[in-house]
Amino acid sequence: MLKTLLAIIVGISAGFVTVIAGDYLIHFIQPPPTDLTPGDSAAFAAYIDSIPFFVLFLLQLVWLASAFIGGFAASAIDKANWQRSTMISGLLLLAAAGINMTMIEHPLWMWIVSITFYPPLAWVGGGLAQKFTTEGDFFQ
Repeated sequence: MLKTLLAIIVGISAGFVTVIAGDYLIHFIQPPPTDLTPGDSAAFAAYIDSIPFFVLFLLQLVWLASAFIGGFAASAIDKANWQRSTMISGLLLLAAAGINMTMIEHPLWMWIVSITFYPPLAWVGGGLAQKFTTEGDFFQ
């Protein structure tokens, strides 16, 4: 049980690191206004509306990569219960993305893509980690 909990924490952490790195990339490509304050939801909504589709698409890819990487990391640590730790990590990362999209209004298509692809990508990441760890290519 402790190993599963550790795997979930590592999976979520790996996912968060992926999102943070991606956010830096997005802010480099599309810098936010200098007068943007965290509590100003209208200004954040205007900023999101000003971001070109391809940048939002890139952001979505980063988010989906976080589910894959989080699932991979959780599965690599908890081989015995990899399905549980992988899916819990993926669903908690999806919940974090949902909270983010609720706090800062994002386009509907980002909601749909996130809900549709976070769990399967976490599962694929976990399964891939199992393949590598079982064959001795990684973490052995």
